[in-house]
Amino acid sequence: MSKQYLANVALKINVKVGGRNTVLMDALSRRIPLVSVVASQDWPEVTKYAGLVSAQLHRQELIQDLFKVWQDPQRKATGQKPQRIIFYRDGVSEGQFYQVLLYELDAIRKACASLEPNYQPPVTFIVVQKRHHTRLFANNHNDHHSVDKSGNILPG
Repeated sequence: MSKQYLANVALKINVKVGGRNTVLMDALSRRIPLVSVVASQDWPEVTKYAGLVSAQLHRQELIQDLFKVWQDPQRKATGQKPQRIIFYRDGVSEGQFYQVLLYELDAIRKACASLEPNYQPPVTFIVVQKRHHTRLFANNHNDHHSVDKSGNILPG
């Protein structure tokens, strides 16, 4: 296993156990306004996030037990309900977009209602696809300043 692979695994494990991979230390004023950050997050910990992980059967697109309200890491940490929900989803075939949207949006709405009867925060539902035919190539695949050792274009 490569050093890069092991570092990637370590970062993911750290986040899943509630750790922070990055902390911003006095780079800017602590009073700077933040965009698209949960309001309950503190400035030094702006890079901290939490995730929920569950296993499901192979080729099962719909996520079962999607929102177990009692497991929500933000609610546990802050005692607050989210003001907005952004749901980022992948692994869905184009033919199942509508079915997944109906099922999972309904699960989100039911979870919100279980917290408070009329609680319906705005929900942004983003579904991404990895299977596309777009390919990016460097002008010169031998230029080590624009590609990595695998020939992939460098980020940025």
